[in-house]
Amino acid sequence: MLTTTVANPPSNSPLERFLIPSAPPAPIPPSLAIACLQTVHLHKDAALEQLRFLRALVEWQSTIDYLKDPPKGYLSEGVDLVAGLEEIARYLEEDRYDTDFGWLWDVEALVARARDGHLVYKTLLWNLFTFVPGVQFVSVSKDGAELPEIYVYGKSPHIAEK
Repeated sequence: MLTTTVANPPSNSPLERFLIPSAPPAPIPPSLAIACLQTVHLHKDAALEQLRFLRALVEWQSTIDYLKDPPKGYLSEGVDLVAGLEEIARYLEEDRYDTDFGWLWDVEALVARARDGHLVYKTLLWNLFTFVPGVQFVSVSKDGAELPEIYVYGKSPHIAEK
């Protein structure tokens, strides 16, 4: 089971803290969170500008050549981040996206393929909700030599008692 929580944004000023009092996270169904994200209107010009910024950031990455053409034995497949961003920009120009969610999903998936630990890109849209697994898993070896077995550990505090 997966739950989703939404919390108030961090307060930046005493006035904001007064006008927007803090509240505990509110659990909501993940399907509702995704449906909400999919309603955010697409602002194509702003999206294209954001991609131009992101491309400059990606081109500055010291690992970009390794990511595109990994050396023998590299654990991840190659990913051409610049070409991927150009493709997303082309899709935006061709009106293939209806909402912000679509193109941001593609950017998120592209950056996640890098898996180098140096490049992370999160937008405000992706920070509106936190998707929390309903349970945690642990793997434990009985004696330290046997292969570990997987167990459910504890219960998520975000799941309401029934």
